Amino acid sequence: MPLLVKLDTLSPASLTAWLADKGVEVSSTGLPQVMAVSGPDSTLTGMASWLGGTSGLGYVERESTLTIDQASNDPSYMSGSMWGLSGAKGINAASAWDVTTGSTSVVVADIDTGADYNHPDLYENIWINNAEIPASRLKNLKDVDGDGRITFYDLNYAAPDGTRPNQGAGRITDINGDGRIDASDILAPMQKNPDGSDSGLGGWADGVSQDGDTAHVDDLVGWNFLNNTNNPFDDNGHGTHTAGTIGAMGSNGVGVTGVNWKVQIMPLKFLDARLGGTSTAAAKALLYASDHGAKVSNNSYGGSGGITLQNAIAYAASKGSIFVAAAGNSGANTDTTPFYPAAYSNDNIISVAAISSSGARASYSNYGATTVDIGAPGDGILSTYPNSRYATLSGTSMAAPHVTGTVALLLAAHPTWTYSQVIKQVLSTATPNSSLAGKTVTGGILNAGAALSSGSAGATASPSASCSFVGTNTIAQGNWAGAFGSDGRAIARVSPAYPSYATVGVLGSSLWTWAGPTTDPRALSTTGTTPDSRIASCWYNGTSFTIDVNITDGKSHPASLYLVDWDSTSRSEKVQVVDAASGAVLDTRTTSSFHSGTYLTWNLSGHVRFVVSRIGGDNAVVSGLFFG
Repeated sequence: MPLLVKLDTLSPASLTAWLADKGVEVSSTGLPQVMAVSGPDSTLTGMASWLGGTSGLGYVERESTLTIDQASNDPSYMSGSMWGLSGAKGINAASAWDVTTGSTSVVVADIDTGADYNHPDLYENIWINNAEIPASRLKNLKDVDGDGRITFYDLNYAAPDGTRPNQGAGRITDINGDGRIDASDILAPMQKNPDGSDSGLGGWADGVSQDGDTAHVDDLVGWNFLNNTNNPFDDNGHGTHTAGTIGAMGSNGVGVTGVNWKVQIMPLKFLDARLGGTSTAAAKALLYASDHGAKVSNNSYGGSGGITLQNAIAYAASKGSIFVAAAGNSGANTDTTPFYPAAYSNDNIISVAAISSSGARASYSNYGATTVDIGAPGDGILSTYPNSRYATLSGTSMAAPHVTGTVALLLAAHPTWTYSQVIKQVLSTATPNSSLAGKTVTGGILNAGAALSSGSAGATASPSASCSFVGTNTIAQGNWAGAFGSDGRAIARVSPAYPSYATVGVLGSSLWTWAGPTTDPRALSTTGTTPDSRIASCWYNGTSFTIDVNITDGKSHPASLYLVDWDSTSRSEKVQVVDAASGAVLDTRTTSSFHSGTYLTWNLSGHVRFVVSRIGGDNAVVSGLFFG
């Protein structure tokens, strides 16, 4: 597998030139500022260590392999029963449907093997990228149900007199001859006149980017990140199965029903027919989903960890998107043997274990008192399968889409809720279960009915964080030991040492080193001991970035940011402390003239975000975060 190299100040051309005589090839991954370095394994192994310490670069890591952590199927479940929705130990879907059966306004990304988008129980719930519909066709289409978008429901609508207002020349026709309008029809090539104009016949794939996204031309229903095409058709079955649990069409008299009767499923294929994929492709799929309106993604895969995918999950959070992940099928405690991406600490992740129809945790399901959030039906789950079929599969891969579907119902019922509110509602309404007690964060099973009930924990909960400003310190400079950081710290470009009560993520920033090592007293001591090296470094962004701090022990602790305007005297910036759950601003500080170095200290509890914004000068900067 190649090395993934995050560029900081070094340009792609400079990296390529620098490595030109090293027997490797440098190429773009398609991710922002992340390059792939390919070559002999022995060369890459040796290169990783010295590249990691190079000025101008961020992280360096091996690309990781992701796959489906499969559990065996049990033929005895091939009965057509959908116990996961309606059984005694199911998710109480009927009560949820009394509130809502879903909405075409909710887009769910299914990051998997793709989907059979022509399936008779899925086709109307497949997402259409309205921004990519050719203008020559869009002007002729009618939003029949008035939901503000063109969906396959609109394209298949038959008026009482039998006419179909969205079918025919200049709109769309049943090109594949299956008796309905589905994704294959709109993905068909547009037939053009000799002058290149639309003849009105054929599909909508015209080879032109309508929405300006030239990396994904004709992405009408999703994307294939394996082959870099606009065709995310499922050549395995896994993705079609997860899609059916999320949103097989409901109350249509056909086959099965999903947690959502109506929804927009965005199939994003990054796993091949043998269920293999890479962290780079998964990250690209997640960035695409976040940029194209998906407020929740289903991620029924896993493997080893890496910063590239974790950063993509953080990006999804910045777009307000929830990342539902399968906990894995090794029967392991992921608190001690992590399974990624489910075990990442990002606060927009819901990690899901599998239960059987008896209500017991499935023997193969991973668990973890801190790394797995909730259980859901995963054993013997009947759902859609390619080529108009249905199949029963088992695994945490099948459990995760029950949670994803419930999240989508909540988003339909409460479109203004933040991702933190939605997650809190899902977790706080879990049904207690003895087999999950001490094995998951909630100790319970997903209860969609309770989550959708009128008592809304997500909306009515009191603020989850508190903040009081303590003061500033302009005397200590880089000599933090004895004054700050007695519990833990994070210094830009230095390995962090966080306290046990806090999880931290720095989002939307790049790294910069002004000087290091240096004897300048403004530079931070790297260890706080004597003698010690010093480094003048920072996280920065030209507009703003976020430092996410979640204090988990229920107590208040001092937290300090160190700001230094190292290379100028013109910077000024604003630091807001924001309640991560409600978005409320708890405190705001502005500072300027911090060329000599300034500490800002607050007493914090709960989950907050420091939002650091540039007011004047080149960019916003923070050099260190200290606890205690």
